[in-house]
Amino acid sequence: MSRFSKYLDKDYLPGEVYEATLGAARFEPVAVQQALAEKKFKFKPARDDGTYFQRFMVLQNNPELLANQAFGSSPDFFKAMSMFGGSGYN
Repeated sequence: MSRFSKYLDKDYLPGEVYEATLGAARFEPVAVQQALAEKKFKFKPARDDGTYFQRFMVLQNNPELLANQAFGSSPDFFKAMSMFGGSGYN
């Protein structure tokens, strides 16, 4: 952000310049927050019906679930894990 002293001889202030970039949204606080979030965050996920959060909660309750799903058909992997000090998943 520019220093205030750069605006002393101007007819506008830094805040006015900042608000002008928001367009018509600047008159509604919720719209201002949404517009600022869109500018700051480049990640725009698709609509989610809560399935990602549910998956996260399942993984939080059972962190070994990913290993069981990925390597469940390979009992040799779990034998190797137990030999090298890993916990026995099965």
